[in-house]
Amino acid sequence: MGEVNSLRRALRMLACFTRAKPAWSLTELAREVGLPLTTAARLAATLEGMGFLEREAGERGRYRLGMQLYYLGKVVESGMELPKLAEPILERLAAESRESAELFIRDGEWRVCVRQVAGPQTIGRFIRLGERLPLWAGSAGAVFLAYADPGELPALLARAQPLTPYTLTDPARWKARLEAVRREGYALSVSERELGAASIAAPVFDGAGRLRAALAISGPAPRFEGPGVSAQVERVRRAAEALSRLLGWRPEEALGSAGS
Repeated sequence: MGEVNSLRRALRMLACFTRAKPAWSLTELAREVGLPLTTAARLAATLEGMGFLEREAGERGRYRLGMQLYYLGKVVESGMELPKLAEPILERLAAESRESAELFIRDGEWRVCVRQVAGPQTIGRFIRLGERLPLWAGSAGAVFLAYADPGELPALLARAQPLTPYTLTDPARWKARLEAVRREGYALSVSERELGAASIAAPVFDGAGRLRAALAISGPAPRFEGPGVSAQVERVRRAAEALSRLLGWRPEEALGSAGS
């Protein structure tokens, strides 16, 4: 626990730095985080040694964020290229489906909406940009679970709890559902996370065949019933395939490898 506490304190120190206040003295950092000066000095020295902090010239120089954080930030930035690629595809999907279109990425046991294009209909937005939602409720979550490591599925599904009367919590039923998602290439959710809300999601793969994201449309449940649903499913699957191809995925090659 001592190492965890030290890590937490060090991260709290790093979180002090902002555009408004990019430089801090050791005394200021200790006071801000609520640490003894000796403890703050030890943590600052460790962070400086690892490149996460830099010290201005002079014996009592103030601390600034180091270049190691810049490099890590560039890694994060490169991972955010996916929403930019998805933007025109989401716009087209929203126009064709007349529903809100979203792009989700996985964040541990959660899914996060990282890009959204509102549909033309007045009533339709049930997801907020940046919102973290559970994997076990909703169509995009079902896509992530369908392609998750089988070893982590029991722990992920053990967290499922009934948000509505339609939330799926039984492991056996989940197993059948995830097999269907992999077989059919999409997931449909009606009132699982929020009563009256529905969505359709499909997987987005990269050139190595790895799941990178889930692309979805969402809206009021009555608009996801009846004969028009199959056309909506095809729109979502086509959009997800288009984004996957931009990432280098070639389904025909995957099929060829599976048959050889």
